[in-house]
Amino acid sequence: MDIQKQIDKDIVTTMKLRDDLQTDLLNTLRMAKSSLQLKAKELKLELTDQEQIGVLTYMVKTRKESIELFKKGDRPDLVVGEEAQIKMLKKYLPEEASGGDIAMTVAGILTVHFPNVTMKDLGSVIKQAKEAIAAGNQTADGKVLSETVKNEIKYREDARANGITLAVPVHESSNE
Repeated sequence: MDIQKQIDKDIVTTMKLRDDLQTDLLNTLRMAKSSLQLKAKELKLELTDQEQIGVLTYMVKTRKESIELFKKGDRPDLVVGEEAQIKMLKKYLPEEASGGDIAMTVAGILTVHFPNVTMKDLGSVIKQAKEAIAAGNQTADGKVLSETVKNEIKYREDARANGITLAVPVHESSNE
């Protein structure tokens, strides 16, 4: 089932509860629905699952940024509300890839597709890594992904500059 339909179902269910405690939940769901509709109207077509995930991921990102600002402004009351919204939105997103999964994906892409990688290839590597992670039905934090790719490229450039040949990782069979 696509995300937008699930959000619509959850809005109806939450409205039927008629509970004051569910007001924040209902508002978050309505914001998500509104954001998805706005993006669909912007693109003038129905959103794919990946585009829906992108919209919700952006909503989570903006709330994380708000949390940082609220913490700097000593507003713990607002931090709690934003964290609750993030928790709600994450229910509709695929599982987030771990740092180790991201690093292995990046290393595999660099080994196979970019044996002589430089920082000029950064954008291409990040794009392929995002696609590979999405293909595994996961998401990755953009900052973590970017830092991982930068560190791996720098490591490989330094190794080449020092005459070190990196070993090609051996992919084990899945019959273990």
